Amino acid sequence: MLGLFVGYVIFSGFDTIYYEPLTAYPSNIGFVYSLMVILYSFLFFFEIYEKGEVLYIERHPHFWINSSLLIYYSGTLILGLFINYLMYKIPRDMFLNLDTFFSAMTIVFNVLVCIGLSIEAYQRRKSKLEKPEPTWN
Repeated sequence: MLGLFVGYVIFSGFDTIYYEPLTAYPSNIGFVYSLMVILYSFLFFFEIYEKGEVLYIERHPHFWINSSLLIYYSGTLILGLFINYLMYKIPRDMFLNLDTFFSAMTIVFNVLVCIGLSIEAYQRRKSKLEKPEPTWN
């Protein structure tokens, strides 16, 4: 995993120096980053499936947070790659529709993360209530 991160940092530096200047949106870097997040999301789901420890996956807070990452980065993967091209080739009002799509994906992302965090808070509160109080005799 550390090797993947180091490779990403090297690729980012190489891409910034030789391919995409600092004045352009770093679409290649964003594309590779999205691919890494999607890969890690699938690895998480595969690990959950292989272990078989989670009976009700929808009650698992990490499922919701991981699903938000997978949906957001899968939805914006191709658009992020071609954003520099689309910025100059399509009319401005159509480009604003793409911005609306990014905003909608961000809303979905945030809602799913909030669901995951609320499940985590509920589970912590429930576990505190179930612990018996110590008796001091």
